[in-house]
Amino acid sequence: MVLLIGINDLCFYGTPVRDVVDGILANVAELRARLPRTRVLLLGLLPSGARPATSLRDRISRTNRLLSRAADDEEVRFLDVGPSLLEPDGTLGPAAAPDHLHLTERGYRLWAEGDGAGHPSAGPGEALRPPTALRARSPRSCSRPDGGPR
Repeated sequence: MVLLIGINDLCFYGTPVRDVVDGILANVAELRARLPRTRVLLLGLLPSGARPATSLRDRISRTNRLLSRAADDEEVRFLDVGPSLLEPDGTLGPAAAPDHLHLTERGYRLWAEGDGAGHPSAGPGEALRPPTALRARSPRSCSRPDGGPR
């Protein structure tokens, strides 16, 4: 099972990082309780906003750091594919995410090809394939057209 949640809480609702982490981990705990034999691939929050040096990107980074510490690498594995979506200067370009939040086909390809550290799989023998349900685009964006935060 792949779990990718939390960006809306940071982006649209201004939820504190610790509360976002606690909510995500509560979801993981519920999944583990209901499906104890299912391994969970907990994905880090993807980068949002055009520019790298924003408060939102900082909050995403802090969230991901805390989430990575909660994974046990056996039943719950943390994977941060966000860096594979970024340009060398740290920007999230329109080829990967034109609204700086929702991925394009190329963005999904970058996601599937890397795990944030250039590794091509989710684990031994496991290809990382983004779920098709995530391909739906929302009209909302975390950033203004000029790349600044909303």
